[in-house]
Amino acid sequence: MGLTLSEKVQIEALSTSLFFMIITAFLLIADLDRPDRFLYVLLRPNWTSWLVRGAYIITAFSGTVALLIIGYWIGWDLSWIKIPGFFLAFLSAVYTAFLFNQAKARDHWQSPLLWMHMLIHSLMAGTVIILILGSSEVQQLIGLLIGLISLNLILLMIDILVPHRSIDNRKTIFMMKRGYFFLWSTAGILIGNLLPLLMIVGDYGTPITILAGLFVLLGIFLTEYVRVYAPQIVSLS
Repeated sequence: MGLTLSEKVQIEALSTSLFFMIITAFLLIADLDRPDRFLYVLLRPNWTSWLVRGAYIITAFSGTVALLIIGYWIGWDLSWIKIPGFFLAFLSAVYTAFLFNQAKARDHWQSPLLWMHMLIHSLMAGTVIILILGSSEVQQLIGLLIGLISLNLILLMIDILVPHRSIDNRKTIFMMKRGYFFLWSTAGILIGNLLPLLMIVGDYGTPITILAGLFVLLGIFLTEYVRVYAPQIVSLS
């Protein structure tokens, strides 16, 4: 792709990533029945739990990002750490799919495409952030964002339109298509995907591209909100 970013944009992008990873870690800890036992989870881990694996992934990735930021500040060449950093970034993006998958009673979370949804959303969000931070440097990322939005739409259509065998899964999809979550789901597709796609393809200039990126972030939020809450409304009885 030949993408080059200034040191300023790289530091800002890494700092943004670290900020949201800290928020993620805080939410993960707060979700524990005993938040004060987070260190116990780390020091005496149950490796079969994706909650534990996720805690280690987030900790390792956050540490890697922090080291890169420090390296920029004090002039150390830590470019070698980007290799494990990419791997940890991938795991950070997709581990929640496997955490959801452990909730076997929630059929919609058993989808083999779930990790792909989350990976695409992470790539979309990262691309938007870099476009906002370095809009004058990274115009070549616009093509990547168009491709990611298109792929995301394909995955959404597969999820919604392809028939599901499970009754509970069909109930979840019904809530997205016609029920309680219809407005959320539709807004996520129209405002968060189709509208920004048209805005970007139209090439109306940098301000419109940035606005389109913000709509993309809104679409990610709406889609993930539905993905998290809709399956939980379906009765397990």
